[in-house]
Amino acid sequence: MNSSMKFFSRMVDSKNPQAFDQYGITQQCFITSDEIDTYKALKKFIEKNSTTPSPEELTLAVEGFLYVPNVNSSFNVLAEEIKSEFAKYEILRVIQGQVMSNDPHKKMETVENKINKLPGNETLDWMIEQLQEIKAKTKVSSKIGLSFTKDYDWFFTEYENRESGNSFKIWPSKFPTINKALGGGFMAGNAYCWYGRSGRGKSIFCLEEAIESATQGATVLYWSLEMSAFEIYCRAYTSSSAKLGLFNTAVEGVDYEAGFPAKEILMTKLSPDYKQALKAFAESLNQTLAGEIIFRTVDDQSFDIKNVKQLEMEIEQIGADVVVIDPIYLMNMEKNTTGTKGGGLAETSKAIKHMSGRTNTVIHFVTQAEETKAQYQDDQRILKAPSRDEMKKSMQLLEDSSLTMGIDSLDGKGIIKLGKGRFGGEDQIVETIFLPNYGIVRELPSPEESKEQFKKSGDLPF
Repeated sequence: MNSSMKFFSRMVDSKNPQAFDQYGITQQCFITSDEIDTYKALKKFIEKNSTTPSPEELTLAVEGFLYVPNVNSSFNVLAEEIKSEFAKYEILRVIQGQVMSNDPHKKMETVENKINKLPGNETLDWMIEQLQEIKAKTKVSSKIGLSFTKDYDWFFTEYENRESGNSFKIWPSKFPTINKALGGGFMAGNAYCWYGRSGRGKSIFCLEEAIESATQGATVLYWSLEMSAFEIYCRAYTSSSAKLGLFNTAVEGVDYEAGFPAKEILMTKLSPDYKQALKAFAESLNQTLAGEIIFRTVDDQSFDIKNVKQLEMEIEQIGADVVVIDPIYLMNMEKNTTGTKGGGLAETSKAIKHMSGRTNTVIHFVTQAEETKAQYQDDQRILKAPSRDEMKKSMQLLEDSSLTMGIDSLDGKGIIKLGKGRFGGEDQIVETIFLPNYGIVRELPSPEESKEQFKKSGDLPF
């Protein structure tokens, strides 16, 4: 006796009208007319009476229903058996269109059709998408959601796991004001948006956060969709060496702890001694950096698929904790289901937000801001972070972000303006030193902190 008839029989014996919904059983799971007719009859009876019919009533209603008394198998086991068969049928439909000549769930698009229409890589993408859909449809869940009154054990287990850092991570920002606004730092399962006008330092701020997370032990996946591998390595070496304060550099009469000079590295103008020192520093990172950064760059010949599914696959493959997408609008967009301008990016933003939760990762993404007259005063550009209304491409990015950060930089100074956030902090300004050529990108101390530092040094000027 097949699993379908056992499932139906157990439903009527146990008077369980929620079994279809509870175990995700739909009409599409069945292939024979007897199974489909029995499913329809049960659904119709349940909708009208809020309970199941008796075995006798169902037998009279559906000629092909075969009642199996005293079924020993659980609903969960039977649902898994039904969905296992359903998965086989669906795979056959993807390959050949139908399982039998009168298949009620026949597919018009098949592997053969796609091979004849599309390039090989696009056919593979389509096949992967189809198989992922089949996997999702055939997954069995014996329980829907969590009970607020009964699942307190789960809550305290999760609390302790988070407390110990096993199931949930907070990765502190490099900038203390951001940590205060977020209640400690960037939280796993959330997406964060960085935006600014062209050439103002968006990539630099995000790279600083990536290095900060890696310093704390995170595995960072960095999708650099504009910069080449050589350029981003130059910046990363400069920033990470500055973090260690390898050099002292005077800028406009002020001494700073600095890193290798980025421009000289990029232009290959380092002196022999500096070049040797840079090589030694690079060789030491494997021992000195607690975490790891995996770069995927625009000049990577194997980096031809840049969609959300590829991103999720790479997150799982390397076990990423933190992700940077720079910029989001150069990804391969999700399908524009609304037909509106920016609809593809909006769908991509939603997909990334959902994925951050599934993968329990922190995701930073970058987008642009509009060029406006507000950034000028008396025809001179001023230091002014863009407003949220000036965010380009799609306002959905704003909705999907746990915190938005508008940035600007000018003449060695930088600012980060905090926008919408779950823990407040809206419209706070983070003032920074911004000297990326020396790897110096850090928050300026507050007046209170500066005063405290002077007290400790015994050199208080007031």
